[in-house]
Amino acid sequence: MWWQKLSSKSEKSESAQSANSAEDAVFDFARTLEELRERKEDIRPSDVVLFPEPLRSTLNFAIRIGRISLTEFADMMKLDTSQTRQLTDLLVARNLLRVSAFSNDKETFFESRLSAMTRPLGRPINDIWKKLDE
Repeated sequence: MWWQKLSSKSEKSESAQSANSAEDAVFDFARTLEELRERKEDIRPSDVVLFPEPLRSTLNFAIRIGRISLTEFADMMKLDTSQTRQLTDLLVARNLLRVSAFSNDKETFFESRLSAMTRPLGRPINDIWKKLDE
């Protein structure tokens, strides 16, 4: 599945990782972006551990804190704003993040979802409490 590809590609040796050039970093971004576009299912917070660095640590930070700004995301990922916007748009589309109501013209803020489940939950019918008491 998609996470197996991500985890197997991120399991390079330490020496191979330190030998990566700036071109490889752009390639990693492009590959990650492509793999996120290919997937159709939602991303759960537990899926984040399988992402390559620095995306993994950035998303772990966002999930633990509950929110992150576009600027913080770009700084932690060491990407420019347009690349960060592409990545966050995919994460919003895959229901890991949602755009916060606190966003404004100067800054976009994202809130992390604790679950990938996006269907609205209905209220239980009133008779359920009566049936449970019986």
